[in-house]
Amino acid sequence: MPCYDGSGPSYSDTFEMQQMKARNDLLARVACRALTELEDNGIADMLLLRDDETREFWIKHKAFDRARKAEEEKKLRLEELKKTALAKLTNEEREALGIKAAPRTRKKISPATATKAAIIKDMHKIMKEVYDKDVK
Repeated sequence: MPCYDGSGPSYSDTFEMQQMKARNDLLARVACRALTELEDNGIADMLLLRDDETREFWIKHKAFDRARKAEEEKKLRLEELKKTALAKLTNEEREALGIKAAPRTRKKISPATATKAAIIKDMHKIMKEVYDKDVK
């Protein structure tokens, strides 16, 4: 998710407020990119030491971004944990917990268990590709 300034007031649905929010978020993204680039190149200190307003903005913005990123990572981790845990449950256990049954998935057939017809079909396909390649 791109940077935005979440420290402002909550915005109403009016057109003017939406435009102001969009402009505010754009300026926050531009400032974030510029200050990140300056910081990555080791030259942000000169600007941050001279300007209290910029320094305060940057400290608050980085803290806000860290918290937002940590929350996003936590949410992804919990979703993955939930998915892994649900995958371990049988349909009977899901029913007991009041969870919808797992969707049925097609099993992948390994070459060892493939039918003769499927093997012959694959061989014909390979032979046709080789023949077409040689003819051209």
